[in-house]
Amino acid sequence: MLPAEGELYGKSPTRWTRWGLAAAVEKAARSRSGWCVRYLWVYAAGQLVLVPTALPGHGPVAALLFTLANGGLVTGLSVHATRQRIVRRGFGARHGVLIGA
Repeated sequence: MLPAEGELYGKSPTRWTRWGLAAAVEKAARSRSGWCVRYLWVYAAGQLVLVPTALPGHGPVAALLFTLANGGLVTGLSVHATRQRIVRRGFGARHGVLIGA
């Protein structure tokens, strides 16, 4: 848990040092960064379902349905990613490469 405003500057009996604050931030980041793994599993599962269902269909209607379904999956995951409090450094670039591949 991160220190309260008063605790950071020594106005409280619990005094936070810079290293203590850094350790608290790192602990919070590590404990809340598990959403990224779930995000990737959901994307993989979505592609595992969408790609085989698109293969039998031919023509513009099948292509449009696949595009809309895949676009909905990507949009939902992107909105979910932007709402997270803890985001790893470079995640935006990694997200773009993953979705673009």
